[in-house]
Amino acid sequence: MSYDKIPMIAWVDFKEVFRQSGCPICHLQRKVVERYIFHLLWENVNDVTTRVHLARSLGFCPEHTWQLYHTEISRFGSGLGISIIYEDLARSVVSGLRDFEMHLSDYLPERPHWWQRGWAQLRAALRRIAPVLQPTGIIPAEQCQACVYSTEAEERYIHWLVEGCADSAFSRLYTASDGLCLLHLRQTLAWAAQAYPDVARFLAGTTAAKLETLSADLSEYARKQAWQYRHEKMTEDEQNAPRRASQFFGGLDRWNGQGRGMESI
Repeated sequence: MSYDKIPMIAWVDFKEVFRQSGCPICHLQRKVVERYIFHLLWENVNDVTTRVHLARSLGFCPEHTWQLYHTEISRFGSGLGISIIYEDLARSVVSGLRDFEMHLSDYLPERPHWWQRGWAQLRAALRRIAPVLQPTGIIPAEQCQACVYSTEAEERYIHWLVEGCADSAFSRLYTASDGLCLLHLRQTLAWAAQAYPDVARFLAGTTAAKLETLSADLSEYARKQAWQYRHEKMTEDEQNAPRRASQFFGGLDRWNGQGRGMESI
């Protein structure tokens, strides 16, 4: 194996996820976010820089908020870190809401006269001219940091995957894997077509071949569900065809039969 194109650690990461079911980029993306959230809970809950970012982003997006919660409950057995982080954020939101409430009071008295209501309605109709009152205190000033790490990891591993596929040993490992999901295939092909057209051709051809097989397995799965063919035994590939189709079109399963953000850590 050659490590000229990508770091050795990336070889190790890809070699591991190629053996797993589903898109390798999805797996590596989630792995980076899981590592970030674990270390935040383990040692950075009271880190000043971390808390500043969390204050500006008002915590995490919905998906990563629940991932934070389930990670702490499952790995640490309590919600102490969440309590520390969100107690501060809750006070920040209260401050923003109180400020919004105060401005609303200035905008319209508590017991307005009919003409004051009419004036408020007129101003609402002229929003293109008059500024619209917004609850700015509860609008994040930064993106969810877990999303930032996820996007950075996604871009990094896509580039390494393309560069790795220029190596014959790496490409053989990729061919034996489930391959990329549709989302990451689009992103990968867009970049590979510019920098490594041979790799783009390889990825497109490999995926097309896998999808032809998947299409045939899905067809057989559907046919054998019919009453008149119920006696025909399904192959293993036919049985898992719906899951493989979901993995290709939907990426990594983040629901896991429970709900968003509740995948096992």
